[in-house]
Amino acid sequence: MHRYFIKLAYKGTSFHGWQKQSNATSVQQAIEIQIQKILGRELGLTGCGRTDTGVHATEFYAHFEVDERVDTGLMQHKLNLMLPRSIAIYNIFEVDLEDHARFSATRRTYRYFIKTLKDPFSNGLYWHLRQDLSIDAMKEAAGFITGRHEFTSFKKMGTPTETDWCQVFASFWKPTLNGYMYEISADRFLRNMVRALVGTMVEIGKQRVPAKSINGLLIEKDRSKAGYSAPAEGLFLHKVEYPFIQKGIQE
Repeated sequence: MHRYFIKLAYKGTSFHGWQKQSNATSVQQAIEIQIQKILGRELGLTGCGRTDTGVHATEFYAHFEVDERVDTGLMQHKLNLMLPRSIAIYNIFEVDLEDHARFSATRRTYRYFIKTLKDPFSNGLYWHLRQDLSIDAMKEAAGFITGRHEFTSFKKMGTPTETDWCQVFASFWKPTLNGYMYEISADRFLRNMVRALVGTMVEIGKQRVPAKSINGLLIEKDRSKAGYSAPAEGLFLHKVEYPFIQKGIQE
């Protein structure tokens, strides 16, 4: 038995998230169909996580298992020819059988993009807000998120989880051309967590609530007290890290 990792990226606009669904088109389904054509048999992909409808990934990993060795270069070439332009396969490489796309990841990084100027060339890739925000207030709020916290107030209501604790390694805002970018890195994320954090911090950026209110929300563990979820189109899974992937080799 051989296990292979696929490194890929996708524009999520036309997909109903990563995970395969019976009544909608997903990224997982699109790739599985083409791999099955190449290998002549059914197989399943295991992704490094889930992304919701309309969310993008500049770096995503999935793995699959086969009995025989695969010509990874040829498979990568064929997949890039067969898949739509919204999905790109960057690399396919063999890993140990215990290496897992989801459970072996030690750090994930998301980025969220906001623009205050309408941009027809980036349609579907950012949240268009028609007013300037206080970047200083949002930076202050983002700083409170760093560390180990329970993020119950920022997960989708009704989502079952074993624990809501997450270790956030980095959380910051920076100005961009005609907008803002938020970046957050953590060991794990709850469903809808990043979008809920962004929506809440935008309210802080509009100076409707103080930056330190983030602390109270973390303590209260009540989703209804936090801000609305930011739209999906501005969110990107930016990077996924594994201890067995050497920078510059499998990347």
